[in-house]
Amino acid sequence: MNIRTLWTFETGGPLSGCPAVVEGNSGPFIVLGTDGGAVIALDGRGSELWRDEPGAIMHGWPVDAGADIVIGDNRGTVHAYTHDGTPRWRTSVGDIERALQFNSGIAPWTGIARLRGAEAGLVVTDKTGQASGLAAATGELL
Repeated sequence: MNIRTLWTFETGGPLSGCPAVVEGNSGPFIVLGTDGGAVIALDGRGSELWRDEPGAIMHGWPVDAGADIVIGDNRGTVHAYTHDGTPRWRTSVGDIERALQFNSGIAPWTGIARLRGAEAGLVVTDKTGQASGLAAATGELL
């Protein structure tokens, strides 16, 4: 089997999470979070579509939540973006001081699950063992 690299993209820092493939109106694109604090979207050719830099380590795994892309950070904040990269909402699901002190927060070994047909559109878990239900449209804790 021959595997060849089609493209590369330098994010400017390490990556701890897994990228998400999102089905957008103009076709699929890739979203990833960096340990340097950026959320980056790339097209299928590896060209940057948009970037946001919320400042925290974005090492949660992005989730395609329908109209939004949702990703968590190491401080326990969940961030939602529209497909064009516009921030829609941010919600803290944990004690930020505790998250900083004990390195909790959303991490690759925890995550965000999208639910269909449930009032809580998203369920977020963290390393402390907490699970939180969020309204997908607003990020409001339920």
